[in-house]
Amino acid sequence: MSKNSKENQSFKSFDVIAIVVLLVLGIFFYTNPFNNNSDKESVKNSKSKAEILGYQIAQIYRDQLLEETQTSKRGPASAKVDFKKEGLIGSDASGKPFKYKILEEGPNTLRVILTNKNDNDSSINDSENVHVEIVVPIKEAT
Repeated sequence: MSKNSKENQSFKSFDVIAIVVLLVLGIFFYTNPFNNNSDKESVKNSKSKAEILGYQIAQIYRDQLLEETQTSKRGPASAKVDFKKEGLIGSDASGKPFKYKILEEGPNTLRVILTNKNDNDSSINDSENVHVEIVVPIKEAT
């Protein structure tokens, strides 16, 4: 073989460094979009779940309020369960429970607030924080 062809076939340190850098960049750009989408997807799922829970809480509390105003109906005493105005219910995608709070805003409006961030819990990132507020009329328009 000629001396010129052997020089063209040998690896130089620049070639090795370039291959390693390209390999690292390729892996980064290949995996990065998938990681961000899964985080965004879990937060989106948590917000959807919180919204559904909020509407369910509002419906249960609304039914309880309407039942209290209709005193002519009687039922068994053991069936009466008061729904609290605040507490914990369900959980988000990471397993943290949702904290809910029910606020009566005037005689015709109910506001339900759900969040997965507790006052003393600093383990949730702001990007994972779920805060949903739902406003529901107590009495339907006739």
